[in-house]
Amino acid sequence: MDVELLRPGTVPANPDTVLWFEFLLDPNLLERHFNKHNPDPSPENLIIKFLTTSLEPPEDPELHNINGIPGDPVNNTNLAPVNGHSRRQSLKILAIKICALWNFSLEQIESKLPICLQNTLLRELIGFTSPTHDSNTLIDIDLQNIPDEYMFSLSLFHRWVLRTLSNAIEFKQIRMNAIQGSLTENEELLSHLQSMSGRSEQFLKVLCTMNKPTGYIMVPTCQCFTALIEQNVDSHRHDFTVGYKLNFYEFLCQILLDLTAFQVFREDYVEAKSNISHCKRLFDCLPEGLVSPYCTVTQEEIHGYCEASGVDVSEKNTLELMLLDSINNDYRNVIGILQQDNLVNEIPMSARISLDLDVAASLATGKFSAARDLLFQIQTLNAIRQAPVISEYVAKLCSSKKGVDILVWALGPVLKNASDERKTKLQLFLLKLLDQCDEATVHSLYKHKEVSTLIKKKELTDILEKKNKDEDSAVQTGTLLDALWNSDRGQGTTGRSNDLLGVERKLISTYN
Repeated sequence: MDVELLRPGTVPANPDTVLWFEFLLDPNLLERHFNKHNPDPSPENLIIKFLTTSLEPPEDPELHNINGIPGDPVNNTNLAPVNGHSRRQSLKILAIKICALWNFSLEQIESKLPICLQNTLLRELIGFTSPTHDSNTLIDIDLQNIPDEYMFSLSLFHRWVLRTLSNAIEFKQIRMNAIQGSLTENEELLSHLQSMSGRSEQFLKVLCTMNKPTGYIMVPTCQCFTALIEQNVDSHRHDFTVGYKLNFYEFLCQILLDLTAFQVFREDYVEAKSNISHCKRLFDCLPEGLVSPYCTVTQEEIHGYCEASGVDVSEKNTLELMLLDSINNDYRNVIGILQQDNLVNEIPMSARISLDLDVAASLATGKFSAARDLLFQIQTLNAIRQAPVISEYVAKLCSSKKGVDILVWALGPVLKNASDERKTKLQLFLLKLLDQCDEATVHSLYKHKEVSTLIKKKELTDILEKKNKDEDSAVQTGTLLDALWNSDRGQGTTGRSNDLLGVERKLISTYN
């Protein structure tokens, strides 16, 4: 006999069966439940139950005795209304937490949930991660200034739109039942998704032109979503700082593969070729292959789409070619390419200097708009690669508000796997840099471990003492020069004495 395990009272109590409302009572029960070998109820059944219950029309607020004592609902002052909104929000949070345990896998979501609930789940995720808690703004968003968790949830939704349309023929063949909803409801949703497919595609294409100076995007995890309980209803916040740091190239590879699949489905092979080529280049740049659970792209999939789109998979993917492609596409991912080159020294320095000049000219003439710090990021990465006579770079470093932070950001990846010889060169570079910087910049740089691990404390002390001596010497020199000039004017020296005095002035002014 078929029974619904999620409905209390339909089956005899079983020690291994957890009733759905128990997850509302114990916020920590969810993860313990899914650590079981064969959890009952299953994750997909719980998501369906949580979402369908949260979507039910709210009942009239009932009065309940706060102290649990029966009484007259009119006269008893211990009565308070049940907060239906908080209960619905709690159920949605539980559904999102289960989805996070699936690592937000669209394969899992698409195969285990009805299409209408897929839409509901992903929109609720956007609402929880949006700074304004708005789940309706999906397109017109400034991607440069949004938090990582919001960017991730938007990308997930727009990927789902394209994937759903690519697989639409399968949805028409699905056997409808009471949970999945009517065929008409699904067709209406598919029609709506079809109308926004162009905007979803454009959104993802713009996202793929971005770069992240950190090299990663923070992905929400189950621990990020905090339970809504009575004590924190008014101050409830999710903590996205405990998310997973996903390599930004892996993040883009997944988007580019879904874009390619949609464009092949639509028979737009020119766009598909461009996107799969970009995906292949990024995939080849991953230092140790895919290690995160948030990217399911494989070499076989990429090669399959490359062959279908006419991309030569045997072509050597050099950083120099990637840089040329980036320049032709409004400097797309140029920072990531330069970071990678700092590890292998493949791109000629002349090409990198030319890039610096081209970007500066484009920004000055208004032909190209970019993040405020893009030019200085390029200059910093070039300085790290070149380690030249750095007087010009010092002036740029000290005049930039974020100069110290960007320098440390550029040093980090190079130091991670640097050889002793490379560290020695970087140490000499930093010693020259600190020697020419002002004292405030020296202290700011030395606070960062990337600098303090290369520069010894005694070396820092020597640099600061030298700066103090130079300042004292400059003051004394200035005073002596003033005295000599005043003496010259007062005594009116002429002839040989005047010549000797001129020589003295030159000697003093050139003293360091």
